[in-house]
Amino acid sequence: MHSIKGRLLSAFLALGLLVIPFLIFSFISLKRSNHLRDTREKVISFNASRLKAQSSFGRMMDFDVLLDDFYKSDESTANQLDYHLSLKKSTKALYVLSKAEIKDNPIFSRRIEKLQKELEYFDHLSTKITALRKERGFRNYGLEGEMRSQIHQLEQIQGIELADILMLRRFEKDFFLRKDIFYVHQLTDSLVQLKTGLKERITTAKKEEQANLENTLAILGSYQAIFGRIVELELEIGNEEAGLTQEWLKSADRMDLSIERLSEMVGTESQLLSGRIRTYLILLFISTLALAVFLSLAIANRISAPIEKLISDMDYISQNQFNGTIKLHSKMKIKELHELTDTYNKLVKKIRRQLQVLGTQNVSLTRLNQKLTQSELELQEASQIKDKFFSIISHDLRGHTGNIVSIAKILDQEQGEISAKEQQTFVQYLRESSQNLQMLLDNLLNWAKTQMNDHTLSPRAFDIEQLLYSNAKLFSDHASRKGIQLECEEVKVSRVYADKDMVDFVIRNLLSNALKFSRNGDRIGLTAYETDSEVWIEVSDTGVGMTQEQVDELLTNQEENHSTKGTENEIGTGLGFAICRDFIARNGGQITIESTVSKGSRFSFSVPTRITRNTLFRQNRGSKK
Repeated sequence: MHSIKGRLLSAFLALGLLVIPFLIFSFISLKRSNHLRDTREKVISFNASRLKAQSSFGRMMDFDVLLDDFYKSDESTANQLDYHLSLKKSTKALYVLSKAEIKDNPIFSRRIEKLQKELEYFDHLSTKITALRKERGFRNYGLEGEMRSQIHQLEQIQGIELADILMLRRFEKDFFLRKDIFYVHQLTDSLVQLKTGLKERITTAKKEEQANLENTLAILGSYQAIFGRIVELELEIGNEEAGLTQEWLKSADRMDLSIERLSEMVGTESQLLSGRIRTYLILLFISTLALAVFLSLAIANRISAPIEKLISDMDYISQNQFNGTIKLHSKMKIKELHELTDTYNKLVKKIRRQLQVLGTQNVSLTRLNQKLTQSELELQEASQIKDKFFSIISHDLRGHTGNIVSIAKILDQEQGEISAKEQQTFVQYLRESSQNLQMLLDNLLNWAKTQMNDHTLSPRAFDIEQLLYSNAKLFSDHASRKGIQLECEEVKVSRVYADKDMVDFVIRNLLSNALKFSRNGDRIGLTAYETDSEVWIEVSDTGVGMTQEQVDELLTNQEENHSTKGTENEIGTGLGFAICRDFIARNGGQITIESTVSKGSRFSFSVPTRITRNTLFRQNRGSKK
């Protein structure tokens, strides 16, 4: 016994000398690991608040600048409040993060200081851009409001032609839309010409007329000064490629890079710490195994079996990703083995908790990446809408306006050389081109509003018969020119309850499409009939017709359809029917199409005559689309 006791005492002493340094290291390592975990969470918290502030400011510049509340000094929009709250949280989170310095790593502190300065600069740029946007104004606010006031004064006084005012407004709108300095020069040159003409008229005008002309000249000068300041503000604010906006985006990118480097630094420290922990675990395992061999030789069967079981359990837990605990037999009275088992179990639990925390953080990062991916998809979709909008403006709109300008030049330059019949033909063609241009603009503006969910439904009761007759009359000349018979049947139906402008838009588009795809000698019919609580409007033709696939695509496709050339190569934007379908749904109606190739088509849609439960349901469903 004494020999066994001595050997046990020596073994336990050796075990104590081995376990104590490991426990100290484990305590230090776990404390260090908790500190790194807290630092990582603080980095994530700061980045989330900073991204929310950045997103709120972006929405403010995209949408809130179109709201009156943005320009009222005593009011703030929801995005403004959200931006300031998120920025305050970001500043606080960054201050807390600055206190969590990584030991023996001064680079971490310098990067935090750099990030603090960058956040202050980011806020400075945001504040400056906001102030410039408010100074520039919108509608009746700021410099744009003052400029509109000057234009309204010019419209109400004598001394300047309405055509000249419209020319100034056109150059003004072209600059705001395209941000091209060319239109600024055009507007400036026009103003110089107008002011020069006014000055010449002042020298020869009567005294009372001189006062009016001088007042007009002063208003033009004020208008020019305000417009010049707005141009300066637009250039200073800039966009993604220039100005304060570009600098704001660069600041956000620099913060992204700084945060990424901070995360990499904390991750590297965590990996090194995990490697040291694994090394000590391996050393502990080897030492315990060696001690087990020594004890088995010293005391033979008495303690060899429990130690072998202990080694087996420890190996199993290590291979099973630290799941489970070690339990000693109740008859084993060796105190040191119990202490070793308890210590190892606690260590396994702490490692398991650390793995769970790391797993949770990985899930959070994955969700954040998914949100960023979704935001990128939404930005791409918005960019595609913008590209289509400008494509239509640059191609189709320019084509129609070019035709009108060409005909007007011919009529102006060849006066007296054109016969009355030719002049009548040119005027008729000019009227049709203007009508096509008007419909293109209506389609384009309504499509833009549907993309921005900016259409407000205004239902009211009105007579549908008058609307049918007026639209038939509108297209009668066009039909006669193509040799098409356009008939509007006399109907007697109840007053309908819907948005009159939307219904008018649908009828005009359906009639325009019927004319577009009808040939000389074809017939187009326009009629209406009534059911229990609805009026059905029907536009039929004997034109080229459609296949069933084309009909199904018109009724089910959620995107804008491609435009097809008409019987006389008429062109369109492909937007009309998609908007018609949306307007009919918003008003609680339905649309059907019957068509046969080479025999013609029949388009029918319904509008309610009164509010019913089904009408309200369809209107609500159409609005959500």
